Parts: sequence; C-alpha cells; structure tokens
Amino acid sequence: MSMWKDLRWSWVVLCFFGLTSAAATNRFEGEVIALESAALRSPPPSDAVMLYGSSSFRLWTNVAAQFPRHAIVNNGFGGSQLSDLNEFFERMVAPAKPRLLLIYGGDNDVASGKSPDRVLADFRQLVQLVREHTPRTRVGFVAIKPSPSREALLDEQREVNRLIQNFVGTQRRVDFLDAATSLLDRDGRPDASYFLQDRLHLNEAGYARWMRVLGPYVEAWGRRR
Repeated sequence: MSMWKDLRWSWVVLCFFGLTSAAATNRFEGEVIALESAALRSPPPSDAVMLYGSSSFRLWTNVAAQFPRHAIVNNGFGGSQLSDLNEFFERMVAPAKPRLLLIYGGDNDVASGKSPDRVLADFRQLVQLVREHTPRTRVGFVAIKPSPSREALLDEQREVNRLIQNFVGTQRRVDFLDAATSLLDRDGRPDASYFLQDRLHLNEAGYARWMRVLGPYVEAWGRRR
C-alpha cells in the first residue's frame, strides 16, 4: 500500500509539473518547480506537517530538526503573499494532503500596500481551497511578526492579525497562532535581538520564540489520532 501511495503521489506531482511548467506566469514559478521536483524525488507521507508561506518559513532551515517526531515539509518560497499561496495551492498542497498546514502570509501583503480587508479576503480564499481539496487538513495561521524594518506598518499588521483571528473563531479546524507578541520588547516595539541584520527575518533566537507557540501546537495536532 505504501508503494502505491508513493507512486500515486509521484504521478500527481508529475502531472502538475508538466501542465504548469510551460506557462511561467508567476515570479515564483522557478522556486515552486524546484519544490515540486524535491517532492517528486522524496514524496512526503500523507500525514505530514506542511509549512506553506513566505521566506520566514523558507529560511527556517532547521525546522525538521525542531520536530523530530513529525514529517515536516517546508514549502516556504520567496517573498510570497497569500495570493501566491492561493495560486499554487493545487500544485503544492493539494497533492500532499498534509495533516496540518501552517500558514505564514500577510507580512509581504501589507508591505506591498494591500489593505487588511484584502489580506483577510485572500486568507478566506485559502481556507476555502483547503475545504475543497484537503478537507481533513487542519490549518494554523501564524500571526504576522512585528519586525523592526516594518515597524511603520505595525498598526496594519495588528489589524490583519485581529481580522484573521476573528474569522478563525468562526471556523472549524482553523487556528490563530500568536507567535508575534513574544517578539516585542517591553515598550511594545519589535525587539531587534530576534532578527537578522536585515531587521526583517528571524534569527535563531527569533525562531526559538516561534517554537514556544508552534511547538505545542504541532505536537497537539500534527500526529495521527
């Protein structure tokens, strides 16, 4: 049965790869093809925990070691926005049918000028895609992090987090993960000690802060029941 599942997964990924690689319309097409190729070489199990989002996930290079009891698939790519996650969902998430889907999006969306309402609408679309294609998948939205380089956008980021948290409260099998508050200093400003020199992406200490929230969540929902 395991061999059949692997073959079925490989076939699906290969089909998506063949149908889409010729029409590179998204700036992240190259990165997505590379992730598809990696999945073809090493198909993930059906109960994997998938990280799906922007470079804050992509740069978490030791995430698998953080969760040694789980199969981790890191599908973070570029400076992606939620609209990009929606565009690639049927290629990157649907074939894998992960048990748990961690989402990091909205950060670059706000930075590009999208309104909080627009970001919420894109997240709602993403949840709908999960409902349609992988209805057994649980979704955890990781709150937009307050980074020093985007401190001027802190109010907009907080509004997005508030809107998504309220929306999540109306949904089944969707959770809001506040991994943002612990990245603030005593004055409520982004704490630069948790960020790389670019003042945007997390350093090792920053990911350790994330783990305080994401670790127990993955342990609770990432294992077969």
